[in-house]
Amino acid sequence: MFCRNKNLVAIILAVFLSVSFCFAQTIISDGIISQHTRWTADESPYILTNDVVVEQQARLVIDPGVEILIEKPIKIPSNIEQVSVLDSFTVKITINGALHAIGTPTSPIIFRGKDIENPYTHWFGIVIDSRKSQEVSIGYTIITSAANGITVNSGIPFIRNTLFEFNNVGLRLENRADARVFHCVFSQNYLAGIRVVDSNPFIYNSILINNNMLGLWGDKNTEIAFKNNLAFGNGRNFSDTDPRFGRNTRTNANGDSTDFAGNLVMDPIFIENFAAQNAAQNAGKRQKLPMSQSIINEIKDQRYFLSPFSPCIDAGIGDRGFRETDGSLPDMGIWGGAEVIKF
Repeated sequence: MFCRNKNLVAIILAVFLSVSFCFAQTIISDGIISQHTRWTADESPYILTNDVVVEQQARLVIDPGVEILIEKPIKIPSNIEQVSVLDSFTVKITINGALHAIGTPTSPIIFRGKDIENPYTHWFGIVIDSRKSQEVSIGYTIITSAANGITVNSGIPFIRNTLFEFNNVGLRLENRADARVFHCVFSQNYLAGIRVVDSNPFIYNSILINNNMLGLWGDKNTEIAFKNNLAFGNGRNFSDTDPRFGRNTRTNANGDSTDFAGNLVMDPIFIENFAAQNAAQNAGKRQKLPMSQSIINEIKDQRYFLSPFSPCIDAGIGDRGFRETDGSLPDMGIWGGAEVIKF
């Protein structure tokens, strides 16, 4: 009888531990980060109930596989500046110091609203306003359900292989924010995929698709280095930008028509699209997978994979620092580019 009870206790304990592990979480209510801090996958998800500020002297490192879930704010923090009325009713993450948030293709970092009612404005977004902007790196990340997925107020942060989806604005750049943005996808954002105000960013090898109103929205006063990207299916692909964007005047190495900066305006043909089946009838088209099949099989979220017939394959900027690991031209989108981009 004793042995039976002992075994039963062991079983109950094992179940309890497994359930506790499955529901492990870290609640962040004190939002001031004043020293080196690391958010790990073991402690994920991180649930934010108030604004978070990484102070100038601090560094936040977010490990691959971490999920950050944003609640509605419990209260308005008296020690954190609110930049707008919307900010007072939503949680934002402000980076005044350093940020290293680099996931992997199989373990991305995810920022999203916890209980999404309106997917476009559940939280305010990430605000980068750092004197250490060259120490701000974001990659292999998914950012969704924010008013502005990322707002860069100044500096030159590095943003690569990131999906901006279901935000009001995916990426907002203002006040001389000359960010470097490579191999991203901006999809189904309500107002714009990218909004640029008084800034001169570098945007290469990215895809802007099916954003409700605008793909790339400029301000006529700045020069945007927008090269070897694809814009398709947006309410309007370009607004208040260089009038040459989207006007086909050249042909790239794949035989597709591009504008003066190598940008495409055509269906990217993602692998799940019916268009890929139609493209397969054209035997003369390129047939190359964007990455090894073994990696593809390990990735849970397989949206935005390029079809073997996609015009985005081998259509990225050809500078040596952007080439694939095998030395070939990079593919556009979140699954393209070198492991380490040198710029």
